[in-house]
Amino acid sequence: MLVDDTPEMLFLYGKILRGNGYRVTEARTGLEALEVLDRDPPVLMVLDWMMPGMSGLEVLQQVRARTHLANLPVILLTAAGQREDLVTQVFDLGASDYITKPVNRRILLARVQAALDTRQKDELAAQSQQLSFENSQLLDELEQARKLQQAQLPPRAAVCGSWHLSGGLYPCALVGGDFFDIVDFTQFGCTIALVDVSGHGLAAAMVAAGIRSTLRFLAPNTPLERVLGQLNEQLCRTDDAHYACVALVKVTAHDVQIVNAGLPPVILMRGGRMVANVSASGVPPGLLPGSTYACSEFQLEPGLSVVMTSDGFTELFDVEGTALVTHELEPLLSSSLRAPWNDEVSALMQTKRMRQTDDATLVVLQHDGAGVQL
Repeated sequence: MLVDDTPEMLFLYGKILRGNGYRVTEARTGLEALEVLDRDPPVLMVLDWMMPGMSGLEVLQQVRARTHLANLPVILLTAAGQREDLVTQVFDLGASDYITKPVNRRILLARVQAALDTRQKDELAAQSQQLSFENSQLLDELEQARKLQQAQLPPRAAVCGSWHLSGGLYPCALVGGDFFDIVDFTQFGCTIALVDVSGHGLAAAMVAAGIRSTLRFLAPNTPLERVLGQLNEQLCRTDDAHYACVALVKVTAHDVQIVNAGLPPVILMRGGRMVANVSASGVPPGLLPGSTYACSEFQLEPGLSVVMTSDGFTELFDVEGTALVTHELEPLLSSSLRAPWNDEVSALMQTKRMRQTDDATLVVLQHDGAGVQL
């Protein structure tokens, strides 16, 4: 925007700027300039200092008083020999630069471009600062979410009668879509869930939180296969694209019931050897409406261990679930370790973390071999 009370100067400066690709708006008085500024703010203003009615300094004061023009670059045109104290006043009022008359074409173009470059850098710096602030806030929120997610896991060594539950959750980001939980606990037994929600990060964690609530509501009074069936219908009804691989294990005074939907095989071990495994009996809940699931039942024998993993865990070892138990976990399980095995698995995971691209979870239910006391 050019502001000058002399038509000849407006024509000259406008021709120079337009000839170099700038779109130029003109005003001949301070009042006219302010009206245009309020209606259609430019990216830069070249303002004559000496004008009748309202001087350039007065216009500059009005410009800086307007919030939406606070960062508008303003170049003042001054007469040669202008008093030094007045030039200082120009910068105190927020001018970006000044040019003495008569105006040299190259100087005008150079000062205009320099002012625009400075504005762009300032805007980028402000955007960067804002993004840095928002990123810091997001990291703080994610850290709080991580702590909340970890706090919702069962204790490091939960006890369900004669069963000892240990588990490790290793998200590939601060939060993830994996979780394991005791979704039903009574004097007659307990039900353990391992869930792996598709995707990673905060969205998957939020879906996982909803699934946890659903499982806790359904598990106490619903057969395991129907729990997964109802969870499937619920997830299929939502507009969200997430689905969940789920395994449920229920231990009672007499048997072990297992339903697997999309996770690696659930392994049963006794005496340090695998005695059975339960593969998926249906598609992961959330993929196909009307899906059904089958429950596998096993007679309870003292000393039995049940091993559940998410595929993020098995993928780290480049083996499928049964081989993982045989090659990596059998020494830990056969040694009858309880809570300390968490530290052993954590140390094992540290050797694999550089390769981790998915949330990884391992859950082990170990019967103490002393008889059924649920």
